[in-house]
Amino acid sequence: GMEGLLGLNLVSNQLGGQLPASWPRMAALRLLDLVFNQLTGQLPGSWGNWSSLQVLSVVGNQLTGQLPDSWGGMIRMQFLELSDNKLTGQLPGSWGGLAALNWLLLANNQDLTGSIPCSWVNMGSQNTAGAGGVLGLLSLSGTGVIGCYPTTALEAAAAPYNDSVSGVRGERPLCRHTHTWLQPQA
Repeated sequence: GMEGLLGLNLVSNQLGGQLPASWPRMAALRLLDLVFNQLTGQLPGSWGNWSSLQVLSVVGNQLTGQLPDSWGGMIRMQFLELSDNKLTGQLPGSWGGLAALNWLLLANNQDLTGSIPCSWVNMGSQNTAGAGGVLGLLSLSGTGVIGCYPTTALEAAAAPYNDSVSGVRGERPLCRHTHTWLQPQA
C-alpha cells in the first residue's frame, strides 16, 4: 500500500475530481503537491487530523467551499499553499493552532472575507525556520479579507496604531505594521 509514502508530487497532471477524504491513511506522508490541476470540491474536513503532513500545495485548482475549522489540528504543517482557487467564507479562528506553520498562502481566492482572527497571533509560534517563533509569510492579496495581522500587546505598545492599515470596525486591532502585503481591497 501507500502507508509508508513520504512525498507525492502530482504537479500539472490534469487531475480532476475531488480531494479524497481517506488520504490521511497515508500516515507517513509529509509532502503533497497538487499544484495546477483541475481539482474541484471542498477541502476535506477529515484532513485536519493528518498529523504527518508538513507541506500541502493545491495552488491553481478549482477548489470551492470554506476553510475547514478542523485544519487547525494539522500540528506539523509548515507550508500550506491554497492560493488561486475559489475558496469562500471567513478565516477560521482555529487555524491559530497551526503552531509549526511558516507559510500560509491564500491569495486570489476572491470570496474569502472578514478579518484576520486574533487567535492567528499564535500561528507559527513553534516554527523553527528563519527567525523562529513567528509566521514567515501570510499572503492574502486578491481576497476580500481586510485588516491586519494581530500581534502581541508588547509589540503593539511600541508601534503606533495606524487606522489607514485596517478597514476593521469595532475593537481596535493590534497591528504589526510591517505586514504591508495585507492590503484591504479597494
